[in-house]
Amino acid sequence: MSADPASGADIIESGAAARGPSWPRSALAWAVTVALVVGGAAGYLLGVRHARGPAASPPVSPSAGPAVPAPPRQPALAATGNRCAIQLGNRLQLGVEVANGTTAAAVIDRVTVDLPLNGLRQVDAAWGACGQLTAVPPRGHRLEAGASGWLTVTFDVLVPCPTALPVGFVVQYERGGRPDRAEVWGFSDLSEVSYSGCPTG
Repeated sequence: MSADPASGADIIESGAAARGPSWPRSALAWAVTVALVVGGAAGYLLGVRHARGPAASPPVSPSAGPAVPAPPRQPALAATGNRCAIQLGNRLQLGVEVANGTTAAAVIDRVTVDLPLNGLRQVDAAWGACGQLTAVPPRGHRLEAGASGWLTVTFDVLVPCPTALPVGFVVQYERGGRPDRAEVWGFSDLSEVSYSGCPTG
């Protein structure tokens, strides 16, 4: 509203001149569209980053722990501590008593010896005590759970006096259908064994 200098009347302005400067409609729509696109893109990126956060660890069962190895299989055969020895001509027969301390029978397959110092050569092995005439080959002999018996091995003596020689017995057998073996140490040396021409004690 302005005064007409000629009449002194106030004139009220109307029309475009009264609104003053304004944004074209197309420019305003473009600005709104850009704002929406930018806001949407920012929201999407924030959502993706949040979803990609650190990977969750797989759940651990409370009962899970380090694997525990199975206990070693107990040998079925062990020496009782009883031993025997006898000279047969120029040969020497040595024996050990063994016991089956498990709850399953053991079927003997083979008997060999451990001779760290040589001096002896295995000739034969038998199931039975030293000097026993009815001794039989050990292969196939079944030693029941809790039972005991004698294993003997006959040797050729390759030295004049075998007193310093250690002798161990190795027994291969089956238990529960599975092959196994037992190392049964018989003599740390033969100083207590009588053999002609050798001192004893």
